[in-house]
Amino acid sequence: MGFWDQAQGAAIFKHAILRQYAPIFVNKVGRRSPANRVEILDGYAGQGWYNNGDPGSPAVFLETAELLKNSRQVHCTFIEEDPRTFAKLKEMLDQTGVPHERATILPGTMSEHLDEVLQRAEGVPLFVFVDPFGLGLPFEELVGKLMRPQARQAPTEVLVSFIRSAVYRQIGLLHPETTNLAQLRAARSKVIELDRDLGGDWWRKLEGTSADRLVSQVRDGYIDHIQEACPGLKVLQVPVADMTDYKPVYDLLFFTRHDQGRWFFNDAVSLARPVFADHCDPTGFMRPQLFTPDAEWEAEIATNLRQLLAQKGQVLFLRDMVQVYGDTLGKARGKHVKAAARKLVTEGVAEGDTKTDPHLIKLTAKRLRAVS
Repeated sequence: MGFWDQAQGAAIFKHAILRQYAPIFVNKVGRRSPANRVEILDGYAGQGWYNNGDPGSPAVFLETAELLKNSRQVHCTFIEEDPRTFAKLKEMLDQTGVPHERATILPGTMSEHLDEVLQRAEGVPLFVFVDPFGLGLPFEELVGKLMRPQARQAPTEVLVSFIRSAVYRQIGLLHPETTNLAQLRAARSKVIELDRDLGGDWWRKLEGTSADRLVSQVRDGYIDHIQEACPGLKVLQVPVADMTDYKPVYDLLFFTRHDQGRWFFNDAVSLARPVFADHCDPTGFMRPQLFTPDAEWEAEIATNLRQLLAQKGQVLFLRDMVQVYGDTLGKARGKHVKAAARKLVTEGVAEGDTKTDPHLIKLTAKRLRAVS
């Protein structure tokens, strides 16, 4: 079976996340954008749809543009380097009749066209999807042109696919087992390319006990270097596999400057999980009929809230999001933290408005109120 014959589990999960989150981003940031404009950049677009009709990322982004066409002006830029894949993308877009003002397709690399896209998106919110077969976009371009606050004043969020196998293959070229000069030169070139993409040669000093551990160290170091270069940048990391309980194929790294961005992206990940579960087990045979993780998640979040209230006296759900969710981050979502908050208020442990939106909830330990 070829790559483009039909979407595999990892792609189904990824596209389900995009389908949930893209409308949220467009709707929220487009509210105050000039003429309600929003730009979306898919830097490694592929052919748009799979051969069996499954949507790729361009199809998902165009669904968002169509969904919100009456209130938001969404323009998508799709970049594809492979000539055959680009031709297929163009053919698919022509067949669907996408309006010219809604999508631009560009042949070549993301690096070649990034300045052009940023000029179009000047002063306009931008969502960037970097989904190559490796890392793809050089570190200085990713950070310097997209993530640093001085690079763009308008809201900008970036989703990067960290492809684990591709990174590991390049790491393996650091010590190639060959004496062939041409192969050694090629390996050297790939190592330098990884330096460029990761922001330096720091990764060469890492030591892992296994391939998975080593790649995880590189991923964590990559995130750290990005955040060091961009103070205040927030990240949410999502491992993505082809089947439940399989090793991750890649990690989705979501970067934003806004607490709400991270909050609602987590909601999107949570809502995408049932889609992935249905793909992995379409009959539901492997899932116990009466089993639901909701109660377990709510209980764990309630425990986290009790600990935070004991430590701080007050919990702001948006500010303290990572600690509120704890190990349920990327699984549970707003409705679960709201249920946990309601439980603590009902028990008399805390005070707060639990009827508001989950990310706006503020709980105060009741014992502190009694003292004051």
